[in-house]
Amino acid sequence: MKRVIIIEGPCGAGKSAAIQAARVLRPGLAFVDLDGLKDATFRLGDRMLWEESASSLGIEWRRKLASEVGIFWLEKLIIMGRQIAIELCDTLPLQSEICTVATNHGYEIVEYLLMPPMDICLVNNKTRSQAFLFDDDKVRSSYTHYSKKCSAGYPYLRVVTHETELVALLIEECLPS
Repeated sequence: MKRVIIIEGPCGAGKSAAIQAARVLRPGLAFVDLDGLKDATFRLGDRMLWEESASSLGIEWRRKLASEVGIFWLEKLIIMGRQIAIELCDTLPLQSEICTVATNHGYEIVEYLLMPPMDICLVNNKTRSQAFLFDDDKVRSSYTHYSKKCSAGYPYLRVVTHETELVALLIEECLPS
């Protein structure tokens, strides 16, 4: 059965890096990169218009637009019959929509949590490009969110603490059944 593999974790956990590394070894794995979609979306069109809209509509509208584009690409990849990885960070409404779209097309949902120590998330965040950089409070808040979700018993298939472990799991997920 085809799967949508949802990778969750706090800001700076290494979700994108793990998925990119897995794709090198398993090129058949499609990646819905919400950070990349957000950036690419705003490189299209009039940059001044985007900036103006951000100041009047708030920063969350960028995330909402990237989410809509992400769902669009998810549906296209499902139609193509691809194995799909998508990374999420603090996006419960989007997670629900992803699950609905995938299960409506007969895909199984597999969820992993990448949860390294907070200090690693803080350091990793500092190495991001400026477009994706979060302040330390956002990283801590995100980390707390996932700590609570874990403590509450959210049914992740697996919780991993290092991105190399996640790469190995993604490669295993992409092996022919």
